[in-house]
Amino acid sequence: MRQERRLASARLAVLEMAGHALGFMQGGRTRGRKPALMGEVERDLQQVVRDTLLKN
Repeated sequence: MRQERRLASARLAVLEMAGHALGFMQGGRTRGRKPALMGEVERDLQQVVRDTLLKN
């Protein structure tokens, strides 16, 4: 159950980062530390975000 929560937090953090970077999310960001699994989770999504940011 803890692992599922950690993965969900990491996924949300990646999506939040992407939304702010791409400009379709506004307002404050989630406070606190970044999830430890953020770098490991959803590598495909992270790659898409990187490719999109490099194009801009």
